[in-house]
Amino acid sequence: MALIGEGDEKRLVEELKKRFGCDYFSYSDVHIRAKLRRIYKDLEFDTFGRLLKHFEITGGYDVLMKFSQTYKEFFRDPVFLKQLRKKLKPLARNLPLIKIWVPECGDGMELLSLIILFIEAEVYDRIEIVASDINPFFLQKARLGIYPSDKLDKYRQNYEDAGGMADFMDYFTEKKNFIQANPSIMLRVTFIKHHMVDSLAFDKFHMIYFRNILLYYRSELRNTILNKLSQSLLSRGILCLGQKENTDNLTGIENFKRITGNERVFQKL
Repeated sequence: MALIGEGDEKRLVEELKKRFGCDYFSYSDVHIRAKLRRIYKDLEFDTFGRLLKHFEITGGYDVLMKFSQTYKEFFRDPVFLKQLRKKLKPLARNLPLIKIWVPECGDGMELLSLIILFIEAEVYDRIEIVASDINPFFLQKARLGIYPSDKLDKYRQNYEDAGGMADFMDYFTEKKNFIQANPSIMLRVTFIKHHMVDSLAFDKFHMIYFRNILLYYRSELRNTILNKLSQSLLSRGILCLGQKENTDNLTGIENFKRITGNERVFQKL
């Protein structure tokens, strides 16, 4: 069994910061420890010393990607997305430009799912999306829009369950072992490197899509992040959070109202 020693969480994020410039010090120790266990299991290591040797030999790119990777899939949580569909046309009404921010976009699967919703709401020509992440390698993956095709049946089913109005593959090209997003659906996206805690608010948006990310951060920083999200939203702007993210004790949540039944879609007051 892998042994996680005292301070190994800090040593891991220090190594990632030193080698890649990716600052994960804001993440909770619980989350970092869980990631470290997964890395040990996947790479068959049992001590941090062996992991450090791996960094020295290989550079550690695989460790960064394993640490950064969160559970993503196309049209993840289709019940939520089906509810969100109903809000897009009212959001877009009378707006010549709809500005959207997708922080911590990862490899781009949820970003592309959101874009498809806007296409099917017939407002794609009026959207402007900023997709950000701290990991530059994820930003590059999201730009390319290339994904393994082994879960294609699952993606199709999710799309249908989310109220899809066409065929999932209308938005992709299928190749031997992967699918690639059609370049035309990425034309309205700008990718930037951004840190949710340290970087300043940089614009005002009509929607921020920040699902299943807040829970990774240290509890004392969640209020800071919510405040930044609030600063970045226009009045009556939409904030999308994950179903498992408890907002009851967050300072500033009183400035929002929930606008869907059981889903965490909020509107700024």
